[in-house]
Amino acid sequence: MVAHESGKITGIDLVRSYILDVISDDSTLTLDMDFRLRETHPHYTDPGTLDGCYRRGYIRFAQIEDLRLNKSPTAPKDVRNLSIIYSTEFHDDFVHIDSAWGEVEVSASTIQVVVE
Repeated sequence: MVAHESGKITGIDLVRSYILDVISDDSTLTLDMDFRLRETHPHYTDPGTLDGCYRRGYIRFAQIEDLRLNKSPTAPKDVRNLSIIYSTEFHDDFVHIDSAWGEVEVSASTIQVVVE
């Protein structure tokens, strides 16, 4: 695994990545991800297809100062892919992700991005 601190996510295309799960407890928020890597990322390998290079990983927030989760309502027969990311903002201690799952907005002292 390679860990990157917030602000050092060079080589990860977050908008073309996927949220697989959102896990929150009393002290952390973890986004289980399928990251789409750019050619500049050290773990990038040529996939041999136009789909791109994807690697599992996560974004973990600790020492959370402010958290807002706004899960999208879905009908039981809704077949859309809830892992699709529409837009992201990733600053020093603030992240906003708008996705089919919903919106995640968090300010945290520790933001860790890990690519497995």
